[in-house]
Amino acid sequence: NLKVNSTKMIAALKAGNGYMPLAETTILSDGYFKLLLPDVVLGYSYLTSPKIICEEIDVSPASLKVAIVDSFWLFDSNETLIGHVFQGTTRLSINGPLGERIVARWYANQNGQVTCSKNCSARGRAVCCELYLKKGWNNVVRHFHSESEEFMHTNQNINSLNWFITMSEISNEVL
Repeated sequence: NLKVNSTKMIAALKAGNGYMPLAETTILSDGYFKLLLPDVVLGYSYLTSPKIICEEIDVSPASLKVAIVDSFWLFDSNETLIGHVFQGTTRLSINGPLGERIVARWYANQNGQVTCSKNCSARGRAVCCELYLKKGWNNVVRHFHSESEEFMHTNQNINSLNWFITMSEISNEVL
């Protein structure tokens, strides 16, 4: 549950200079929300190869495309972006410190598998991944093993992770 003075939260995909809203919800005064992502993501400009992480990834089938939502956008009553909502181990998860985990939602256009070894490098870290994606939305957990290594895996049971908010130009608050 979120304790923030906000009127809406939006899940959106970035593409080029624009974005495509996927779902929107209101955060209730008690901090609860329910955001349902759509069953289908339309628009090939929003679907991309998992190789965006790094070229050394093995993708099967090769036609697998994904859309990734790392966090949800939080707006105030004036429709000004005031922060982001994410799910992770702690509030610090957004920065990827040692031992933390953070969840992203990946949409897959079909069932597929994405694997990579430490030869894959992204965001200055060696990335290992073992993703078994089903058609539709999947929970992908990034686990930061060390300052220079992370492991990504699919996990449908993420209930032990909490929701947090990072505010733009406002102090960070644990939700």
